[in-house]
Amino acid sequence: MITRLFWLKHVISAEELVVPENDLKAVVRLSNGDMRKALNICNQHIWLHSRYLKKLRTCALEILCLDIEQISYWLLNEPFTISCERISEIKAKKGLALVDIGREIKMPPEVRVQLINELADIEYMLTFACNGKLQLGSLTGSLVATDK
Repeated sequence: MITRLFWLKHVISAEELVVPENDLKAVVRLSNGDMRKALNICNQHIWLHSRYLKKLRTCALEILCLDIEQISYWLLNEPFTISCERISEIKAKKGLALVDIGREIKMPPEVRVQLINELADIEYMLTFACNGKLQLGSLTGSLVATDK
């Protein structure tokens, strides 16, 4: 992350912009460390709308943690259908992606490996035009199956 942050700072200073450190970290986190995505976020939002920075930091760092805790609770304690409904609602309301949810949920390494295998199967199914609701159902089912 330090190298990506360094290069992002380099680009921003070359553009003669002033961006707080927390906002840069939020961009790196949202881009999942991919420099191309980070620059796209900057191009699309930061340079166009400087007021967006505070919203970006809030979205990336503060709200996501609370949402992930809530999603984890639903996955571990609620029935399958209720988990799917609630996660679908929070995804739509907060603009979360399944990738963000899967990446942020804390779990033991052996469970994460099994989940990654399940996510690979879901990704494969997407090549055949699977929709978002089916993806969510597959992810929820995978997490429920690994919990047992």
